[in-house]
Amino acid sequence: MRIFKKTLKILLLLITIIVVLFIAFTYLYGNKIEQIFLKKIKEKSLSEIQVKEINFSFFETFPYASVKLTDMLIMEKQPNNNDTLLYVNEGYFQFNIINLINGKQEIKKAVLLNSDLNIKYDNEGNPNFKVFKPKEEKEQSITINQVYFSNSEISYLHQQKNRDIKGTTQKVLLEFFDEKQSDFLIKGDLQMHNFIVGETNYLQQKQMKLDADLSVNNEGFFIKSSTIFIEDVETKLEGKINGANVDLNLSAEKQKINSILTHIPEKFKSICTFFSANGHINYDGTIKGEISQTSNPHFNMNFDVVNGTFKLKEKPLNLIEVSLLGNIDNGSTNNFENTQIKVAKCSAKTGNGIISGTFNLSNLNNYYLTTNISSNFDLAEINHHFSSTPFFDMKGSLIATTKYSGELDFSEKMRNNFLKANHQSKIKLKDVSFKYNDFPLLFRVSTLAGDIKNNKIIIDNSELTISDSDMKFKGTITDFIPYLFTAAPKIIVQGDLESIYIKFDELMTIKDIKGKKDIRSFSVLPNWIEVSLQTKIEQLSYQYFVAENIDAAFDFKNYTLIAKEVKMNTLNGEVDVDVKFYEKPFNNLKLFTSTHLEKINIRNLFTAFENFGQEFI
Repeated sequence: MRIFKKTLKILLLLITIIVVLFIAFTYLYGNKIEQIFLKKIKEKSLSEIQVKEINFSFFETFPYASVKLTDMLIMEKQPNNNDTLLYVNEGYFQFNIINLINGKQEIKKAVLLNSDLNIKYDNEGNPNFKVFKPKEEKEQSITINQVYFSNSEISYLHQQKNRDIKGTTQKVLLEFFDEKQSDFLIKGDLQMHNFIVGETNYLQQKQMKLDADLSVNNEGFFIKSSTIFIEDVETKLEGKINGANVDLNLSAEKQKINSILTHIPEKFKSICTFFSANGHINYDGTIKGEISQTSNPHFNMNFDVVNGTFKLKEKPLNLIEVSLLGNIDNGSTNNFENTQIKVAKCSAKTGNGIISGTFNLSNLNNYYLTTNISSNFDLAEINHHFSSTPFFDMKGSLIATTKYSGELDFSEKMRNNFLKANHQSKIKLKDVSFKYNDFPLLFRVSTLAGDIKNNKIIIDNSELTISDSDMKFKGTITDFIPYLFTAAPKIIVQGDLESIYIKFDELMTIKDIKGKKDIRSFSVLPNWIEVSLQTKIEQLSYQYFVAENIDAAFDFKNYTLIAKEVKMNTLNGEVDVDVKFYEKPFNNLKLFTSTHLEKINIRNLFTAFENFGQEFI
């Protein structure tokens, strides 16, 4: 116990002696050190330097001694505008007193609180920061280990190259290497007010976090394995900046797409006006070339999107589980017009539907899309999105492989661009059902296979029913898609039709369809369709009339139905007939026939046609 007390007393005595020595040293030499420190600064200065107060202390930044400068002002070098280069409200220059005594000019840490640093180049490229005299031969250099900025304003203006950068540091530390002062680390947080290069403000009121390894020499500004956060977006960066020329590599993993789109420059946000997107993206790219008012650097980036979403803001397209693997390149002229986004692998869902394939989007000033896509759509889902279509209560599936090339626009031009584009598809419909406008009967397509070539659908085979009537159709349907988009007045059907049974009086209710925009809805016969068919029908009924083994050619257009060389078995006999049935003027139906009857049962004839409406026969 006695040994402990004795040891404690010795320690307290030593501490007291050291403190007294420090106080004595400060009292005897503090003022001298202050004056020497200030004299050294002013002797080396080519510009005006003002300091309101200077204080030396052993204890304020212990274990280092420090010189505290209050309200220090350094003016910029002439021939600039004689403005402030650096203002420091409180500055601490910390150093090892033993090194100072031994003549080693080393500052361990410079702490700048509430400071204002303004770096400028004038229109001739002259800097304002060369305010200290160059080192004389054999003169010892002053080394600085660390510079700490807190709550400080930093600005960089290059009038000749049209660059304007401003930010506020929260806490930023620059750490220099002893053996090479041009190499340094920078860590900390700052609020970037603007980052203007040319006419583009790349960062405006963004929170940034830096963890960078940098080097500066006569050849340029080097970035080594650095990480930059812009708000919540992290990017790894390395490369070189030499004046207006950049050579940078950038990469990132699992970054949120909506955050990236939020933080892109306002100049480029017009690209994203018509859609919203989310998910995660990995990317690895390069930026090489000159940045100026008249030129852009070359940009190339490989990217990988996982678990993404894509939604058009004003159009019925909503994709989920988006996966993309592709590349972005701004072309030989380094601009939007020659930019290409190539996606070598793409997959997505529309809810119940699936899309996969490849696509190429070029010319970001006027989008041009080339695709090769396989898709499987739920027609109920698609029908829900297209409220303007005359088809409703649609169900079933559409399987297609599509090649498309044409302009793409997410505005009101989208429909017209689609109709003018070159698109080809192989399609299959399965278990489809729908209604058309106010037509009371249900359309069913159990199967359909064919091709779409622009505005023409080529049907290889199909099986469909309309209520009790069944049909097999092979042929072409023209302008079906434009009609869906209300860009064509009618649908044109040509081909061969086979049927086991047709209930004609039921099908004739199609004349009652009014249509949403049919200015001739007061007519009896429809004008939204033209038909040219070669038919074979095993049985057809119209009220009390029944015919079998019908072989006929039908044409219908302009409110006129023409049947040529019609052959059928009916009324216990055979009939050969040519028919013209038309409506002119509206609501006035006329029928012309040329008929050859053989072995017709007269009683059955009058029964089938209800005595032709006559009571006396």
